[in-house]
Amino acid sequence: DNGTYFCDVTNQYFEGISGSVVLRVVEPPNIFTPPKDVKIENFGDTSTLSCLCEPQAVAIEPCNVEWRRDGAKVEDQAISVKIVDFTSVLTILNTQEKHLGQYECYGHNSIGSASAFAYITKSFTPYMTTKPPATVTAGSQSSVSLPCHAIGFPPINYMWTRNEIPVEGDRFQITGTGTLLIDGVKSADSGDFTCFASTRTAKSVSAPSSA
Repeated sequence: DNGTYFCDVTNQYFEGISGSVVLRVVEPPNIFTPPKDVKIENFGDTSTLSCLCEPQAVAIEPCNVEWRRDGAKVEDQAISVKIVDFTSVLTILNTQEKHLGQYECYGHNSIGSASAFAYITKSFTPYMTTKPPATVTAGSQSSVSLPCHAIGFPPINYMWTRNEIPVEGDRFQITGTGTLLIDGVKSADSGDFTCFASTRTAKSVSAPSSA
């Protein structure tokens, strides 16, 4: 519907006036091709993420792409971002541990925004995507859920400790995704809870959560 619209007004004497208006339709962004997860085998490998956000060349107001890592704008001299055939390409030539994490392709214009996510991980090294909160307050005899989740390869095993001692007992349950469930909490359960995610060859540790 973009274009110039004309209005002509005449009377019985064929005298008339005319006017025109330009209609400009702006579409909100859409992530047409989202980035895909990248798993490196060794530190120093190259990691590449690509993201196509529409509308692009044919749009009056294109989609602008910004890359974020773990919620913060990517600002690292080791990371380059280029536009190739209207696609935003993020490249890390020398991927290190600090580069592992969740990356967000954030597309935006004046109408709205859209996001798509992908992870850069390393084989055999778990990366925590969900960490327990710093502090949890619960009433006596209530049920408590402490979240923890990691991604990695091969399969991940989870362990929780309280004050550096592994939690055990019928009231404690660790789900397959890493969350610790505590049934009927007592004052004796207070302390620093830490989540450990490990594979056969590597381990990732969360910051303690006080409960």
